[in-house]
Amino acid sequence: RQVAYHIKSRNVPGADDVREWVSVVLEDARGERLSETANDKHVSGALVSMRVPHRPAGRLLGLYKVVAAFPIHDKRCLDILGAAELVSPDFTQAGRTVLRLQHLEADGWTVVTTSYQDLSASIKRKRAHGAVAELVAPFVPEAE
Repeated sequence: RQVAYHIKSRNVPGADDVREWVSVVLEDARGERLSETANDKHVSGALVSMRVPHRPAGRLLGLYKVVAAFPIHDKRCLDILGAAELVSPDFTQAGRTVLRLQHLEADGWTVVTTSYQDLSASIKRKRAHGAVAELVAPFVPEAE
C-alpha cells in the first residue's frame, strides 16, 4: 500500500496497468475495519474527558492508522510508535515509519508521536489523561 500511495502521490509515470493496480490497492484499504486497541481507547477516553474534538482511531489517506486525528486543529494527528515502527536498541524510526510520516506530512498533516512504552507506562500509573494532555496541549487549547 505504501508503494501504491507513493506512486500515486509522486505522479510517477507508468503503464496504465500500474495505475489501475494503484487504484485497486488504495481503494481496498478504505474498506477495512480497524480494531481499536486498549491504548486507542485510553487516548480517546482522555480526549473525550477533556472535551477535545477529535476523530478516534482511523486511517488517514486511506492507508495509515493513527490513534486520533484533529482535522480542525491544522490537520494534526497522534500516533503511537510500537516495536514494529522502531528499530532496536536505539529506538530510531524504521524505514517504513519514516516513509509513512513523510506521506502524511506531504498531505499537510503534522504528526505528534509517542512511544508505546511511554504511553503504556502512563496508563499503568493511572496518568493516561495527563500524558495525552501533554502531547496535544501545544495545539489544542482545550487540553487540560
